[in-house]
Amino acid sequence: YNFINSTNKEPTISYLHWHSLPVICLAFSFDGSYLLSGGNECVLVKWLYRKSEPTFRPRLGAPIIHLSSSNDQTFYVSTHSDNCLHIIGSNLSIEQTIGGINHIFLPQQASLPAGIHRFMRQESIVMNSGKPGYLQFMSINNGKLIYYLDIVQENYVSPNDINDQCLFTDIKRLAIDPTDKWLVTFEERSSNSNKDDYLNERKLRFWIFNQTNNQFELNTTIMYPHGQDTLNQILFHPNKLELATTGNDGFIKIWIFIPSNTNKSKHSIFINQYLILFKIQI
Repeated sequence: YNFINSTNKEPTISYLHWHSLPVICLAFSFDGSYLLSGGNECVLVKWLYRKSEPTFRPRLGAPIIHLSSSNDQTFYVSTHSDNCLHIIGSNLSIEQTIGGINHIFLPQQASLPAGIHRFMRQESIVMNSGKPGYLQFMSINNGKLIYYLDIVQENYVSPNDINDQCLFTDIKRLAIDPTDKWLVTFEERSSNSNKDDYLNERKLRFWIFNQTNNQFELNTTIMYPHGQDTLNQILFHPNKLELATTGNDGFIKIWIFIPSNTNKSKHSIFINQYLILFKIQI
């Protein structure tokens, strides 16, 4: 409202528009020259106040639920619905991320579909992250986050409408071999229709632990490991480097490791050695 000119009873309004979904939070910089906004797009928007000149910090991972600015305006803090916060510089670069156990924030996400697994090489437990397509490694000793592992290599994209179902790739199965050297993940991307299961994208990935940087690195990717059918369970052999998988196609598949010196490839990879039909026709 115009408080200076008391004869003007109409409000003075200016519009700043970028968000396609409802804005969840706002914050002014300390001197009021900038306005910060955030919401379900997972993008921090920095406005020069009263002017439509926004700058952006995209791909923050989860919807923004709170924003604040430091008194000297050198840092901003964004809090997110997956239980983490980002400390962001005035140039909108992420300076630090602080978080605990990552919460799920999409209504259609299942709670820990891959289960909880021990990884004693780092004295940690491994489970789904709240951010779709990620695993989180949590310390057994202090309960703190060690790191995230990006499995699917996809950025979360918000829906066009708040009521639309969000499409994303999530990790459905997880296994770690007895030596804590190999990690296997199975991921599935939902189709536009929940009724057509055959349109879902599926990948089985084998990861090897790198002792130099203390993280897993991708070794082998298998597209549609059980054809167009989903995978139900994965299990490592207790004494051999072999993996068994079961699927809705009615088969058990055994995957073995082939060193680079015994195959035509220059790399050591996993391949399907044989399969067992267990489906009984009635």
